[in-house]
Amino acid sequence: MKKVLLPVLGLLTLVGCNRMVVTPESRGDKEDMFYLSFDSEEILRQEIVEGTQGTDTKSLGRNSYVSLFSSVKEVEIQNDPILSYEYAFYGDKTLDENTSLYYRLGYDELVPNKGFARLMNARGEFAVGDTMYKISPKGTYYFPVSLREEFEKNYSKFEAQDGKLVSDKTYELASSIYRFATFEGAAEIASENFLIDDAERLSTRSTSTSIIWSGYPVYEYTANNCFNNQVFTYSLPDNRRVWTKVYHHDYIVYDERGALIKCQKNGFWGWTAVTSTELTITWKNIILQGGHDAGEMPPPHNITPTMAMTTYPYMGYNEPMAVIRGYVLPDSQLNNVVTGGNTTLRSIILNSTGIDIGTTKILRLVGHDYVQYLFVGSWFVSASNTKEKAMALSEEVMGRTYVPVGGQFWYQALDDNGNLGALRVGTAF
Repeated sequence: MKKVLLPVLGLLTLVGCNRMVVTPESRGDKEDMFYLSFDSEEILRQEIVEGTQGTDTKSLGRNSYVSLFSSVKEVEIQNDPILSYEYAFYGDKTLDENTSLYYRLGYDELVPNKGFARLMNARGEFAVGDTMYKISPKGTYYFPVSLREEFEKNYSKFEAQDGKLVSDKTYELASSIYRFATFEGAAEIASENFLIDDAERLSTRSTSTSIIWSGYPVYEYTANNCFNNQVFTYSLPDNRRVWTKVYHHDYIVYDERGALIKCQKNGFWGWTAVTSTELTITWKNIILQGGHDAGEMPPPHNITPTMAMTTYPYMGYNEPMAVIRGYVLPDSQLNNVVTGGNTTLRSIILNSTGIDIGTTKILRLVGHDYVQYLFVGSWFVSASNTKEKAMALSEEVMGRTYVPVGGQFWYQALDDNGNLGALRVGTAF
């Protein structure tokens, strides 16, 4: 993906630095809104994955710092040129003043990963090196920190403009001020287009509950662009629905694929989230493919495959991972593994290499030309009595480095009236 890079982006990686700071700016007697600043993209990603930066702004040592998780009543919105515009234009008036800006301004859809959202101030801003970034429904703005005052004065104008297309999904709004179309391509897909025989059954188990995929319609969607900001809805009785977004959001300095699910009801204010009895998101038999790690020596062609065991941090646990050098899954077998999971993969590898992976659920296959990560099994994120649930697909290896070439996505939702909705996406992305 090509993007216009500002000259200052060359300063993003600073040798010998590994820090995050809270940065104020002063203009005369007016102190600007604080924001977090990171010395490099790598440090930013590390903070996102590790989640070391909580929502407690006092831990930053700056009482004046306000984050996206500050409530509306904690922020002087009317005195801020960016927030006052967004509050009037994008603000959800169905929510009260105790609600955080994260929900009030719709960042729960723009930045579903709260680990990333926690690193932004109330405007959705953060800095990497000498470059400022700002997330809005129109995309990701980026410009030199020195132009921050010019940007905030003209923000409402920039939001109303398309700008000049200067590169792929990149628009110039003013000299050295750009917007990348992070959310471009979102589409609403009618659920009735995907109804299939509901005789299909899947019984499986998560850590919190036993889930029987039966007794209600199952929907299917098969497409290579499944992670292109697609939205699925499934109607329930009493003006309820299950709303699910499978997304791919590129924020320039961070790239993520994942899913967000909500139960909603239709009322005076339109569709609003309702507390659900249960929400479950499931990834199953995911296959990712990408290049070798930096400094990694690719195995020669026709080398005898070998396997070594290591661990891999996933879903909060250090899971066993098999690393096989000299073998990758052929394209002709991708859909078979997506459908059959570990049993099928074990048979394929055993017949091809003589290696028995046993019941291992995570594998890294290292070939001469590319690398594959395989997550064979079901990976759950479940919640009870909540309005939404989000799940990023393997943050550790996803993004621009590895992309999905096969897999399944499921959800289960039990709304506040006890009605059940489910959706199956894919047998191949």
